[in-house]
Amino acid sequence: MNAKRMRLSDVANIYTGVNPKSPKTAFGEGGCSWVMVEDLKQTAVAQTARRLTPEGMKRARISPAGTIFFSRTGTIGKVGIAKEPMAPSNNIIAVEFRRDLVLPLYGMYCLAALRAELETAAEISVYRSLRLEEFRRFQIPVPDLEWQRRAAEKLEILHGAAEEQRKNLADIQEASQAFFMKSFSAAIEAVIGKAAGVDKTEGVPLSSAAELKLNGALEWVGGKVAGALDKLENAEYEGGPFENNEESARAYLLGQLKEKYGRDFVITGREDLHNYGALAGATYRCEAAPADKPEQVFTALVSQSQYRKVIDDYAIWFYKEEAEAPVLAFCKEFDYVLDQRVSLEMPETSVTWTGEDSLKFFLNNSGAYVKIVLRLEDGRQVSLLAKYNFTEKDAREFCQKAGLLSPVYDFTNRGGCWFCPNAKMPELRHLYDHHPDLWARMLALQAIPGKTTEKFNRTQKFSDIDTMFRQEDEDAARAAA
Repeated sequence: MNAKRMRLSDVANIYTGVNPKSPKTAFGEGGCSWVMVEDLKQTAVAQTARRLTPEGMKRARISPAGTIFFSRTGTIGKVGIAKEPMAPSNNIIAVEFRRDLVLPLYGMYCLAALRAELETAAEISVYRSLRLEEFRRFQIPVPDLEWQRRAAEKLEILHGAAEEQRKNLADIQEASQAFFMKSFSAAIEAVIGKAAGVDKTEGVPLSSAAELKLNGALEWVGGKVAGALDKLENAEYEGGPFENNEESARAYLLGQLKEKYGRDFVITGREDLHNYGALAGATYRCEAAPADKPEQVFTALVSQSQYRKVIDDYAIWFYKEEAEAPVLAFCKEFDYVLDQRVSLEMPETSVTWTGEDSLKFFLNNSGAYVKIVLRLEDGRQVSLLAKYNFTEKDAREFCQKAGLLSPVYDFTNRGGCWFCPNAKMPELRHLYDHHPDLWARMLALQAIPGKTTEKFNRTQKFSDIDTMFRQEDEDAARAAA
């Protein structure tokens, strides 16, 4: 297979969905399917939990059949293919591949193979989120269309077998429930008895029914699926910069480090080589250090596909002393600090840092930070903000200036999980307006019986809050009419 590596932005039209402003009028019947993260199951998306009304479709962005959907918030990397025109939520990235370059099913499996790397690129605020710009820059292998077609056909067969297996498992569950009924009809006993090879008047144990199912349809399908999965997982990536073995990967990584920093390095600790199959290839990670300074241990990684240029955190050694010294001195000012561990940390990067830039520039542009672990004297509590007369306003301005202020402060004065019972009304209204899929999950949780209390917060049930917001929408619509 000869394959070029191409950015997603070069082979597809990529965009996010749009959430309706008024869920009450947007959802119902008469329109297209509304795709949420929970609808994505690495196969064709044919049915969804919710549908739009014709009114809701006016604001939604409709994706054509064959569009690949990719979840970008919360659970990163769930995928599916639109079986018909559908509207994705804003928690989903829609990928319309250029059919002259990438077949949709092949593209879907490429995205599934990149899931771990895309998760790494996601940002964490209230929950994990993958920015559209980050997604667009990722690359996939693009072989000729005939190779893609053959690969897609094999993957479809695999999915068909898996779906058959799931169907048979559902049959087993249904049969099991039937056996727990207080009584059985004679017709059911006769059918099961004949299939299990026993007299129709005898009771059939639950284990016999399960064994009958498993040794019949499922055994054949399961064997085929397991074999296909083994072949898929163990397949070799073609055209990578190193072979799928530690010796080749180690030599390639050390050569990359020497080219990047202009000095020799050695492997000093843990090595890990993992093969992700024919689409993503192998990834090699290790602990390394300069040959002449073995104490300067860092981690480095290369892969046969996405990270052909080594990524590492060696740059911490250029700034370690300068960054850690003032923090250590600060900690030692307090007699109730019994012990402290201070360390400069940074994410692995392909950027070549040399130590010539200032510490401030490095911290602002590398993602590096100083990690502090303190052991305090028992019974002593202190607020450093109070000690240095740093007000809440000062803290907010400082975070805003440093680019650390969460976007939730645009509509509230606190941060919290999206399902927090302490959420204030502006936060809940924001969730209602902009995340109807999460709002629907909250209503579903409200309906579960047997809870300690039916109240979401101290005074209201979640359904009461939903009713209140719906009424506000209706009042606003009447006022605007």
